[in-house]
Amino acid sequence: MMAKVEGDHSAAAASHSALDEWMAQLLWPLPAASEHAVSSSAAPLIAHYPHLAQQRIDAPPKKEKMIQTSVALETKSVADILDDGYKWRKYGQKPVKNSKHPRSYYRCSMDGCPVKKHVERSTRDPSMVVTTYYNLHNHNIPMHICTEIMTLDTN
Repeated sequence: MMAKVEGDHSAAAASHSALDEWMAQLLWPLPAASEHAVSSSAAPLIAHYPHLAQQRIDAPPKKEKMIQTSVALETKSVADILDDGYKWRKYGQKPVKNSKHPRSYYRCSMDGCPVKKHVERSTRDPSMVVTTYYNLHNHNIPMHICTEIMTLDTN
């Protein structure tokens, strides 16, 4: 969208203004400033494009939540906590409806890892432990797990 300038700068200025307006509407078509306050982070933008002061400047919409991966495992065990090779920090325990066994909540202890797990006894068969993992580990597998996997592959 470019205007041909033939000695008259008003056509170029009008074209530039129209381009600025079009880009502002493309980025964030928002209501007038009288309805909403202009954020302080928008001040440099408004200084460069004064016509934007008439509109509310806002951040683009937040990203949607990522799809959460979950895996549930049932294991026959006398112990409530099964060693899966990772280090876990317990952050809660709650009674579960229609069950005499509580549910325990754990978080992977690796800094910044989003994985959580819930551990509880099965209501159908109390000898079974149900472990539900949420998300995926964002760090390397602990070395002792790699060694065990390699040992299983060679047998």
